[in-house]
Amino acid sequence: MIDPARRGHRRACLLAALTAGLALAACAGATRDSQEPIPEPEAVFEPAPPSLVRLTRAQFEASVKALLGDSLVLPSSLEPDTAQGGLLALGATVTTISPQGVELFEKAAMSLAAQAVADAELRSKLVPCDPAKVGEAACLRTVAESFGRRAWRRPLSSDEAERLATVIGAPAAEALDSFDAGVTYVVAAILQSPEFLYRVELGQPDPQAPGERLLTPYELASRLSFFLWNQTPDDALLDAAEAGELDTPAGLMTQARRLLDSPRVGQAIRGFFIDWLELYELDHMTKDPKIYRHYTSDLGPMAREETLRLVDELFVDGDANLGEFFTTRTAWVNRRLAAIYDIPAPVDDGFGRTELAVASQRRGYFGQVSFLGLHAHEVTSSPTLRGAFIREYLLCEPVPPPPSNLNTAIPEASTEARTLRERLSVHMENPDCAVCHGFTDPLGLGFENFDGIGRFRVTDHEAIIDATGDLDGAPFEDALQLGELVAQSPELGHCVVSKLYASAVGHAVEAGQEAEVDALATAFEQDGRRIRALMEAIVASEGFRRVGGIQ
Repeated sequence: MIDPARRGHRRACLLAALTAGLALAACAGATRDSQEPIPEPEAVFEPAPPSLVRLTRAQFEASVKALLGDSLVLPSSLEPDTAQGGLLALGATVTTISPQGVELFEKAAMSLAAQAVADAELRSKLVPCDPAKVGEAACLRTVAESFGRRAWRRPLSSDEAERLATVIGAPAAEALDSFDAGVTYVVAAILQSPEFLYRVELGQPDPQAPGERLLTPYELASRLSFFLWNQTPDDALLDAAEAGELDTPAGLMTQARRLLDSPRVGQAIRGFFIDWLELYELDHMTKDPKIYRHYTSDLGPMAREETLRLVDELFVDGDANLGEFFTTRTAWVNRRLAAIYDIPAPVDDGFGRTELAVASQRRGYFGQVSFLGLHAHEVTSSPTLRGAFIREYLLCEPVPPPPSNLNTAIPEASTEARTLRERLSVHMENPDCAVCHGFTDPLGLGFENFDGIGRFRVTDHEAIIDATGDLDGAPFEDALQLGELVAQSPELGHCVVSKLYASAVGHAVEAGQEAEVDALATAFEQDGRRIRALMEAIVASEGFRRVGGIQ
């Protein structure tokens, strides 16, 4: 295992060199005249500022299913998600809706509402009253109040319910001579409203701490449900908010544990791994079929499902240590992926579970197309892309972009430099290139036994591949040893804590939250790096319940 102090020192030096152009020796540290220790200032927690968080595509679809049922045909086109800091969950806090996006949400809302009202079983849930007995206007108001509370994640005001019933529902029912048309328009109006498409997290003044703000009970219920289920709250959680049960940490944790014990937590865990590992980009993965005969346009989604099946086994159905994700011999493959991995397909159709051979160089996520294929070029592998992904996304060590006028082209293979390692060595003779590539390529070269689609190979241009390297001073012989080093890395644990915390609170970790994240990371390590335990600890943190002051 790498010495954390040594790694941290080297990383601090290297990042300083990358960002400020300073020599590494400058990080050696200056001596002080006095040998007395300087006391560390006490960390003061400062919550993230309040925000409006737009639902991601996955959250929109999961929420619609929770509200209206699983049988509906979901919209094929919506306003696209945007990542910030590598996370769609953070991009949702700064994303607006374009004019075209408004039209897409309107079209989707009308389609979903019409489908639900046309289904007798779904309609009976939407319309808990008889318009012939109570009157159409009163019944439309009841529809607005009951469905609106679940969709908007809070009770509607009297004016809101009245406007939905009399300004939208009643005129539609009259114009189309159909009470059901009125219901359709009320439901559609609720689904395309900003109150549904955005999560409001503005908070309210904390009576026990002047100048600070706590999330309101309904805001807290919404944050809890989208964090642990990736969808809108259920009635039980909204009822708990209304009853004041979320006002105390104990009451909040009671609901958190209920949600964590539900199968729906799998949506959130899957969603986090999709976000953290950028698995959504697999929809756009392309390869040259003349070079990679196993490639077709549906390979990316297949690769994503392979990774998510492993996530399910380890962290949804099981309670594994995070490190196993990178070192396990378990694989979930279909016939196409089995052919790429040169192993027997465990089933004829769909995905099946198999165990990779002990002698195999392939393990866990690092042996999958979702890593090896996504972080490579159309026609070649890429030690730089693979190494940069590990640095930035798995270890949270930012890699600065190259200067705009720098030629980043790699020399073509020649008799003097056949393998990509040899060609990159020539490339790094340029000091401007060496600064960044020396940070990323030693890691990426550990995977050079896998080509740009993830097939194992021993040679590159008929030359034997050298997959040795080191991770911040810790040597490795091949991808297996590198995977073990990454799996054991303290930076991996801290990185996943900071990413999951940011996803929960809708804001990148800033100075005011660093001490809290450090404490969560320490507990994560001590608790065996278990994802569900980390989710519970984040809910119990100060940052989950609080927001900063309104600017």
